[in-house]
This record gives sequence, C-alpha cells and structure tokens, in this order.
Amino acid sequence: MRYLFTFLISFFYLAASQAQLVMSPELLWSLGRVNGAFLYNDGNNLCYTVSTYDVSTGARRSFVYSLPLQAMKPALLSSKDKAASGPLLYKGNQVLFTTDGEWSSSAGGGTLPDLRDMENIVFGKSYNIVAFSKRVKVDTTISDLYPEYKNTTAKMYDDIMVRHWDQWEDGSYNHIFVGKIGIDGTVSSTDIMPGEKYHSPTMPFGGPEDIAWSPDEKTLAYVAVKKSGKEYAQSTNSDIYFYNVGTGRTTNFTEGMMGYDKNPSFTDDGKMIAWTSMATDGYESDKNDIYI
Repeated sequence: MRYLFTFLISFFYLAASQAQLVMSPELLWSLGRVNGAFLYNDGNNLCYTVSTYDVSTGARRSFVYSLPLQAMKPALLSSKDKAASGPLLYKGNQVLFTTDGEWSSSAGGGTLPDLRDMENIVFGKSYNIVAFSKRVKVDTTISDLYPEYKNTTAKMYDDIMVRHWDQWEDGSYNHIFVGKIGIDGTVSSTDIMPGEKYHSPTMPFGGPEDIAWSPDEKTLAYVAVKKSGKEYAQSTNSDIYFYNVGTGRTTNFTEGMMGYDKNPSFTDDGKMIAWTSMATDGYESDKNDIYI
C-alpha cells in the first residue's frame, strides 16, 4: 500500500504539471520511486530515498535525500555518482547510509560504528548500544550430510516449512544480536537466540519494525513465531518477546494472544508499550488492532 501511494503521488504530480502526457511504459520507468524513511533533527527534516531505473538494463539505483520541512528544498545527502541505501538515524541529527558496502554519515568525519554485515539495525536511545539481525546456520543441510556434493543445488526436506515465497529454507535463521558500541566504533555483540530454529525479524517480510528498545535500554522487544515444521507453516501466531539485557532472560510478553503480534513501540518514559495484533491464528487477513 505504501508503494502504491508513493507511485500515485508521483504520477498525479507529474500528470498535473504535464497534462498532455499519456501513461506509457516509458513514462512509468521515468518516475523516481520515493520512499520515506524518518523524521530527524527534532522533526525539522525528512529523510527519504529516491530509486531510479535504467530502462535498457532494469538496474535500480537509490539515492538518499533530506527535506527541510520549512524551506521545502530537498538536498542530496549521498553522492550523485554512486547509489546509496539503508538510511539510519544516528545520534538524533545524523543520517547514516551505505555506498558500495561502506557506511557514511551526512555530517561527515567522526568515528562511525562498524555496522558491516548487519541487517535491521536499531540503535538504543543513547546510541551506545545496538540491536541487529544476522543469518545464523542452525540446521543440518544436504551439503553437511554429503560434503562431496557441497556445490549441489539440490534440496532435501522431510517436513515443511520448505520456503517463504521465493526464499528456500537453507538451514539458517534470522537471529537478533545485541551489541555495545565502543569508542573506536567496534561492536561486541551477543546472539540472544542461540541455537533457536526461529526467525526474528519474521519471514518473509519482517524488518526493523520487529525490534524495539526500551528507553532505559534494559529491555529489547522483538517479534518471532517460535514454532517448527508444519505447525510453523500453518500458524500466524507471532509473539512479542522481551529480552532482559542484564539477566539474559527472555519472556513472552503476548503469550495467549493467538494471531500476529507485531510492531512493538515503547513510550518515551518506558512505562507503556503499543503494538498491533490480529485475533485469529492461521488467518493472515484478520483485522489489525492497536493494543497499549
């Protein structure tokens, strides 16, 4: 829905300014795809990305922009010659983004945290602690059983789940890591789901919205469906789990709520948390309610 809205806004803006244009594949390809990221600088700036496509190759390039909401004059934060992606808010007024796998800051200079090989990055309020996801191999795969065929593309399953849409289960899972950021930018991290054959963020569409820090950084909320095999394949019963940073203990915050529980978000004082929830297990199109 967000992408459809973005397209419609772009199209109607262009149509209003050039009323004689007729929709065509070429016109569609010429539109930049705008995707809002976040507000920053005390709400005075909007960070967003614009993706463009090469008609001949189909290649996509993205660029990171900042829009001052008073002046309404967008500024390119990334290089005009190199594509950039993954903008993140850092220390309240800096925008981090990747170019050719390297992280840069809109502010320039200074020591940046080493965020390589991390996905779904969420900083704590102090920006001295970070949560992120990485793929962790847990299950035995066909190449483990038959190392002489390590390059085979064959797959072997004796249970479902087999794949999410176009992504095959490959023995690895999205796991949440928590790390402290050193003065030199290094991150010492811990897998808070060791040995678990579950995904967080959830597959196939979960992202950083599945992760949230409490303001005091003592609790990390994350979303997972902690089921296996056929039960996992048929269930939509995701839960929100609380990980206690000090004790390492994990508790199920939404136990007994049987549908999708997602999008945890703490209030600024940390006394309350809001999330979205569906009521019925196995029903992907149920109504989403907001709980506090």
